[in-house]
Amino acid sequence: MKKTIALILTVVMVLISVPMVAVSAEAAGTPSVYSGTPDTSWYTADVKAAKEFTITTADQLAGVALLVNLGESTTVDGTPTYEKQSFYDWKLKLATDVVINDWTKEELAAYAADATAIPAGKTAPKTWIPIGFNDSESGGQYNGTFRGTFDGQAHYVKGMYYNDGTMHNMGLFGLADGAAIQYVEIKDAYFHGNKNVSGLVGCSQGSGVTVNGAYVDATLVSEGGYSSGVVGYLYAKNTSVKDCVFTGSLTSSAGQRVQGIMGFDKTKTSITIKNCANYANITAKQKVGGITGVVQAINDLVLDTCLNAGKILSGNDTEYGTISSYTWAAAGANVTGNAVYKDCVYVTGLCYRTHTSGDPTALGDQPFKNGNGANADGNIGWKFQRTKDDGTVETLASTSSDIANAAIVVNTLDELKGNTTSLTKAFAGWYFEEGQLPLPKGAAVAIGKIESNAILVRAVSSQASAAEDGKYNIRFIATIDKLDYEEFGFDISYTLPNQTEPTNVKQAVKVVYSEVYGVDAQFNLLTRKASAYSSNYLYTTTISDLPAEGTVVFTVKPYTKAANADAVYGVGYTVTYTNGAFVKATALD
Repeated sequence: MKKTIALILTVVMVLISVPMVAVSAEAAGTPSVYSGTPDTSWYTADVKAAKEFTITTADQLAGVALLVNLGESTTVDGTPTYEKQSFYDWKLKLATDVVINDWTKEELAAYAADATAIPAGKTAPKTWIPIGFNDSESGGQYNGTFRGTFDGQAHYVKGMYYNDGTMHNMGLFGLADGAAIQYVEIKDAYFHGNKNVSGLVGCSQGSGVTVNGAYVDATLVSEGGYSSGVVGYLYAKNTSVKDCVFTGSLTSSAGQRVQGIMGFDKTKTSITIKNCANYANITAKQKVGGITGVVQAINDLVLDTCLNAGKILSGNDTEYGTISSYTWAAAGANVTGNAVYKDCVYVTGLCYRTHTSGDPTALGDQPFKNGNGANADGNIGWKFQRTKDDGTVETLASTSSDIANAAIVVNTLDELKGNTTSLTKAFAGWYFEEGQLPLPKGAAVAIGKIESNAILVRAVSSQASAAEDGKYNIRFIATIDKLDYEEFGFDISYTLPNQTEPTNVKQAVKVVYSEVYGVDAQFNLLTRKASAYSSNYLYTTTISDLPAEGTVVFTVKPYTKAANADAVYGVGYTVTYTNGAFVKATALD
């Protein structure tokens, strides 16, 4: 029983931490491999009446695409006809991991460049036709849009491949209208198209889309631009993207309006991008953004708690930015409505204009200008602001310069208050008074009966931080191999200095991670990966506001609980800290 879960001991950096969290859950079991032939045999009268279906094979997932793009084939007087299915008002659930091609995205990119580059033991990759696709302008037979609800249930789709620089609307979904897409991971995808290239949704149109909890790992190549990692192009009333991450790369050497999370908007609409992160390098001719891009006719835009940690490369001196094209955080050019942006951060490096040699490595620390990013007070520059619980707006950092790597004034950390410091160091030391900055690297997932919840997670370090206001925090991490429990978490008991009665904490955990990132006092990146402990997932809890002086001994027991069963405890530890420093950890019998 004790082999089910084990404990890893770590602590939280409080004063200087940029928390970047991987929340990518891969379900246990054997994935379903695509045969190359879509299966629509499940599309029966009973299923149609119920308007609900659980996808259990890769071929069935491809069958969804076939029904949307072409339709159900019937024969009338000897002539085949097709009845298309948009899945409007349907609920589709993915109950298995899916492998379209068991290739890495690097292997797929190499094959796209050279069709002889087939790894040993593999055959040529199968092409994925997006769910919602239109190739009729090129003489094809597909023309459809997805309008239903798709719940990936934390499963992944691996190895999608499409390589045609003349085609539009790439992704797991090509065209979506009024759709809701949630909790799906895109792994090792390669899409090469013209416009509206994405890993998840190529184009949001009509009534828009709602995306919640998607992790996109893809290599994207767009000949014509208007592309993004999660939602490529907006021509819709309303679109919302929350708890999403894009990692990999997006290149559009001749295109524009290219960005990490959500793309170019061309209609009067409302846009929300919340708790999202871009880790991908983005390269385009101009109008390049880390999170979003040019928004030309907008009612409302909200960028809330977003991170860009990818390198942004542009062929234009002014029309690119870290959080959005043109400007650092306002939503690009020609914003005509209300724009709210708070708690958004750009972490690593700077944005760059493409070097005249075409060699990105020749860029060095060349600064960039924010273009037309004037603040409301008329100054060219930017501000970090957040809305406090009482509704007031607090400026955390600001600069009046239009050079992004100029000195900035930080108003949050006591040791930096009123002083200037370099941009890079200020970001590396960023935190809020609450001690947490939620920067996700993936989507929180539902575990059994525990509802999904994208929690705020701090950086993980191998040592305790210096105390702040005489207190510090400790984070514990445990491993877990599968997700079929009703509940799991920690039982923790500890006695504070000058305290006789112990404090007992039983904390159920709602989120698992494949890896957790953090930084140490020298801003070196630290990583905790589940695979390093021969496990599938990590889960965590934090004990806060511990006194900086004295000794605290913790008894920490990770547990799991199946439905209608007692808790089962894994290997526990007694853990000792003195004056905020780790002393020892001893396994319990």
